[in-house]
Amino acid sequence: MKWGLRHHDFSQEAVAAYKDELSKNHFAILILACASAGEYQPICVALNLPLGTVKSRLHRARKVLSALIADARADEICAKNEKDAA
Repeated sequence: MKWGLRHHDFSQEAVAAYKDELSKNHFAILILACASAGEYQPICVALNLPLGTVKSRLHRARKVLSALIADARADEICAKNEKDAA
């Protein structure tokens, strides 16, 4: 059975860019998701976890990474606005 990952998965580069800010568990599952060619099954096998656990951990990890990316973008916009105002 093929379990597909959603289209909004992050690139391996995006995950790696925030490695120091992610927990080890979040980083590991996101990297596995990047490497799994769009399937949940390899992640389940690699971590010896049931499908539901993999899905919930991926959901939480994606949420954390999304927040980190959003914060970084907001900081960039603020810095640009301050520079333009000066």
